[in-house]
Amino acid sequence: MAEFTADRRAAFVDLVRAGSSIESACAEVAVSRPTISRWRMRGEHAPEGSEHAIFAEHLAAAQEEASAAMHAEMSLSELHQHVAVAVRGGSVRAMELMSRLLGARGRGSGHDAESAFDALDDELARARARRQQECGHGA
Repeated sequence: MAEFTADRRAAFVDLVRAGSSIESACAEVAVSRPTISRWRMRGEHAPEGSEHAIFAEHLAAAQEEASAAMHAEMSLSELHQHVAVAVRGGSVRAMELMSRLLGARGRGSGHDAESAFDALDDELARARARRQQECGHGA
């Protein structure tokens, strides 16, 4: 693995902030997981302002931001973007949802689009419940 330079550290933190896992970010910037662990641990005990401390602070902040973004409510625009990606990937369910969303948009009612999203939510909840029962996790 290459040296963990300031540029690589910044790229790594940016990837984590954008939602990449630690493992994915490691692969992307060509740094090992143990290197990240060492930098983080050293940063927790290093003097404020040192390279290791700055890295640990930035990484912790990036993880908090990524977590907050994952738990934030998705806007209808974001939903359209994610569904479009799934449609391009060949997902039939995404195609069905896109059809419902576009139909609602054509009728000019955001409420219909929200209803389509709620219906998908219900469908996914039923599918999860079926999987749990099939795996013996259901009551």
